[in-house]
Amino acid sequence: MPLSLSQLRTPATADQETARILDILSGLGFNTTSWQSGSVQRTFVEMMGSVSSQFTLVVDTISRMGFNSSAEGEALSEFSNSNYDNQRITAIATEGDYTLTGGLVGPPHAIVAGDLIVSNANGRQYQNSTGGVVPAAGTLVVTIKALETGEAGDVANGTITTLNTPLAGVSGSNVPIAPATTWVTTQGLDAESDGVLRERNTTKWATLNQIGSPAELYSNVALNADADIRRVGIDDTNPRGSGTLDVYLARETVTAQPADVVTVQAAFDAQVCETSDAKAIAATEVLQAFTFIAYIEAAKNTAQTQSDIEDAIAAFVNSLDIGGTLIGGVGFMLFSELITSVSSIDGVVNVVFATPAADVPLASNEIMVVGVITPTYLNWP
Repeated sequence: MPLSLSQLRTPATADQETARILDILSGLGFNTTSWQSGSVQRTFVEMMGSVSSQFTLVVDTISRMGFNSSAEGEALSEFSNSNYDNQRITAIATEGDYTLTGGLVGPPHAIVAGDLIVSNANGRQYQNSTGGVVPAAGTLVVTIKALETGEAGDVANGTITTLNTPLAGVSGSNVPIAPATTWVTTQGLDAESDGVLRERNTTKWATLNQIGSPAELYSNVALNADADIRRVGIDDTNPRGSGTLDVYLARETVTAQPADVVTVQAAFDAQVCETSDAKAIAATEVLQAFTFIAYIEAAKNTAQTQSDIEDAIAAFVNSLDIGGTLIGGVGFMLFSELITSVSSIDGVVNVVFATPAADVPLASNEIMVVGVITPTYLNWP
């Protein structure tokens, strides 16, 4: 009898598979009730049950790969490419200018690409991709590139001052080179999440027919126009009069920047149906502090677990739609989902939040941004 998709997506445990094998053997006439724990027969069946349960996990995983709503990671990338001609936006490492200043004693120093590792106070590291000679009482500007990809590499001016590869009599800093106002020449970019890629897939259907300019069309255009844009909120209630739409934009962790708004607006003007007036607008940030007590199993109350908890809070906030989760037409950050995001961390027994202590309302143009996190970590018991 054919199995349903639901059955394929219900993997069995090793105990369940062991029981199933015992039932089959019993039906074939074997006296399975005499096989005590530790016996050769019982051990062999338990081994087969463990192997069989792994196969059910494989079946579950494969069954999810062929659907936009359930494929994940590499499988979703392949599905998106083959079915929607959408390629996942990959992460980019920050690059920028770095000034090495030579003192009177020590230089000159000749350096080549790859010689130097420099870092900021948080330990984020960068490597030089160009070289030259650091003169005595002079400067050399080189290009450095973050060793890790992502937006986190776009640190503030003048904060990368540690030379992990020391040069006698030389100091360094990531100061802007005039007339630039920032040291960054290539902004870091986080890899596109599964959720954003899924949205680009589903909203692409709207690009096939622009009659009436559905909201999905504007979401798709915005997400494809600017790789930094990861969240889009649509107000299609004619906010500025008949035929108008306001399209709110945000990055992964913050609202859209002015250049993002300009880029998306230009895409709207070039691609979208002329009968509609779509306006790109940066979402309004709502800074939210988090104060809580987390009770953690004593053996697992480690720095890594504590970091995982704070990362989980940030990931949850960054996953929220613009305007939050709609309940009866009103948007919220749901307190229950916040609790779940922390409680799911291995070792966490309980978590009690003082701030926030309930659902947080969000207007249709607002995104929540992580503010100060004030944790207390206690052993349990």
